[in-house]
Formats: sequence, structure tokens, C-alpha cells
Amino acid sequence: MITFNKVHFSYPKKEIFKDVNFKIDKGEFVFLIGESGTGKTTLLRMINMELVPRIGEVTVAEFNTNSIKKPEIPLLRRKIGFVFQDFKLLNDRNVFDNVALPLYLSGVKPAYIKKKVFNVLNEVGVFDSYRKMPEELSGGEQQRVSIARAIVNEPLVLIADEPTGNLDPFVSFEIIKLLLSINYKGTAVLVATHNYEIVKKLRSKRLMQIKDKKVFEVVLKD
Repeated sequence: MITFNKVHFSYPKKEIFKDVNFKIDKGEFVFLIGESGTGKTTLLRMINMELVPRIGEVTVAEFNTNSIKKPEIPLLRRKIGFVFQDFKLLNDRNVFDNVALPLYLSGVKPAYIKKKVFNVLNEVGVFDSYRKMPEELSGGEQQRVSIARAIVNEPLVLIADEPTGNLDPFVSFEIIKLLLSINYKGTAVLVATHNYEIVKKLRSKRLMQIKDKKVFEVVLKD
């Protein structure tokens, strides 16, 4: 479903990736680790096709960086849900409208939007907060709303960039459990994280590491 094939990528003054090859299959749960500056966020942006390889190709579902046309990019991004460390909720809209935004932008009928948003808010555990503004919520609640917004379009893959970075350990694990439940229902999940404690607790999940401009499979030892 997601394939990096002989990918090389550089910024003007820094090479980030050199001959990167990996595949993430439909429905997988994958952790991505790496030191700061090694390219975790760059890799995620390449999946979203905000960035394209200098050499090689990235394929997501039926879309490929070498052949995608500009009008197809919104279609690709509807298949990808993004969750960020700082939530990126719109502070001038309540919880309902934040989650409904991707549906509004897709031209979905209002009656369906209401039903879908309420179902997703219930799924992530913040249904009772649908009228609240983001500033009225705790960090964990804001991240749950962010996750609801990311999955409301039923994406093929949910990408989480440091989703627990601003949360305490207990809330962090609750957020990861929520991502696991979403994955259990069939959505692939890719989590970029510095939280090695969570990675160790979930050692049964696939782990990839960015190191020396490449991406390696890692097996944690007891």
C-alpha cells in the first residue's frame, strides 16, 4: 500500500535519504523511530506527497510520485489521515466543526456529516465535548479530537507524527491504545515517535528506524 523504492532525498544543503526501500502493507501498525534531524517528518511528508524524491519513487495506494497529476493530490490526501504533536485544531471552531471540516471540504451532505461526526467522536471518547472549543479541552482530549478529524474520512492509513509528545505518560499510552483500536478495525497506522517506553511495551508491532540516511527494520531484544 505504501512503498519507497530506491528513494533519495536532499534539501539544498543536506542529504536526508540515500537508497531507502521499504513497504507498509494494508492494515499494518508500524512505529518509526530515529534521532532528531534524521528525517522522520520528511518521510511522512513524502507519503503525503508534499515532498518528492530526487531519485526513486514513493507509491501510496494507486498514486505514485513519478506520475501523480496536481488535480489528483487531494484524492491521495483523502486516503491519508494526519495527527500531529501540537494537535493543529482550529481555535475558532468547536469540536464538532473541527472534526467535520474534512467532510465539508469533500462536499458531503450535511445529514451524513452530523451522523458521521457523532459516530467518530463517540469512537474516540469525546462525544460529550462536541460543543466545546479546543481551549476548553485537556491535551489528551485535544489529541482525541485530532484523531477523530483524521479518521472521519475513513483513510487507508493514519499517520501520527509524535502524537504523544505533549502528553504525560498515562495519557500517552491511552492515545496509543486508541490508535491500536483504530488499526484493529483495518486502518494502517504509522507512528513516528521518540517515546521508546511505548515502543518497548508494544514490541510485537513492526519497528523501523531511520539511521545513516537509510530505513532499517529493528527487532527489540529482551
